[in-house]
Amino acid sequence: MTLSRYLLLSAAFFLLSLGQSAAQPERPSLRIYISEASRKPFERIVTLSPEKDSFRITAFCDGELPEKDLRVSFAIDKSKVQAFNSECGTSYKCVPEGSVKLSATTGIIPAGAVKAAPAEALLVRKKALKAGEKYLLPITVSSRDAIVDESRGTIFYLLYSTAPASGTEAVRIGAVEPSFRDFLVMDGNLLIRWGYDDLKAYKINEKGLGTPRKMTIPANITKMEHLFPLGDDLLGAQCRTNSDGQLWAFPVDFQKDAVFDVSKIFGTSGYNIFSRIYPSGLDLYCLKDDTVMMLYSLDGDLEWTGVSTIGGSWDFGLIFPM
Repeated sequence: MTLSRYLLLSAAFFLLSLGQSAAQPERPSLRIYISEASRKPFERIVTLSPEKDSFRITAFCDGELPEKDLRVSFAIDKSKVQAFNSECGTSYKCVPEGSVKLSATTGIIPAGAVKAAPAEALLVRKKALKAGEKYLLPITVSSRDAIVDESRGTIFYLLYSTAPASGTEAVRIGAVEPSFRDFLVMDGNLLIRWGYDDLKAYKINEKGLGTPRKMTIPANITKMEHLFPLGDDLLGAQCRTNSDGQLWAFPVDFQKDAVFDVSKIFGTSGYNIFSRIYPSGLDLYCLKDDTVMMLYSLDGDLEWTGVSTIGGSWDFGLIFPM
């Protein structure tokens, strides 16, 4: 082989390697995921009434804090329904075409931050849903700036559609002024704790509330001052029997009418300063005795992702999530 031919072949291989490098850039190390996607499915109750319903989608990144803004995109991915049903042995229908609209299809995880501003899936055509049916709403995140964690890249909202209760009828659940400690809704059930060791579940149906069912509870739940829902399968609790105050999580199974022993202590100290905790998804609005409201955010693994002070003068008689 002549020297000139050798040089030409070497140059050709060099240029080819450059082309391959350009076509296959090094993949970024950051991983994008949807915090709510760890619950599969994430169950929500939809009342077929004029009121609006919306569902939160928050994109997070794993690993070190990003050095630059990360662009993310959201999309309703109907192709995921068949795969979900095959994997889980279910036969859920996808939400009807045009019944859900995303408040934003793109977002930014700012440099130095771990999450983007939440987007919302808005239920805009409730008339397309039938009472008593269950619908699957898959929303997928994608990004050109980071790898998507495939195990948490799609949130599957499972929507239970129920007929609205009559506005002219009331359902009697106790005395005229019931003396309950906690009053909350989980997975289509109304949970009422009448005393520290008396927890009952009432199935919510089209006619109102079903027959009360006594829940089996672990002994240590009687030490909890207040209970609050963490989605549909975890019961959060504020323990005030120790000096620091702790937040505990208890698994719930409504088919067995049971609350199981604590699965995680996700707030280890300092929470005794709060007089009440109001959940909204995985965001906890914590009210201090001096009427200052603070927001603590969790991911699907009950790890803290942020804390902020909302402000003072929250001296209302009753606060509830909407």
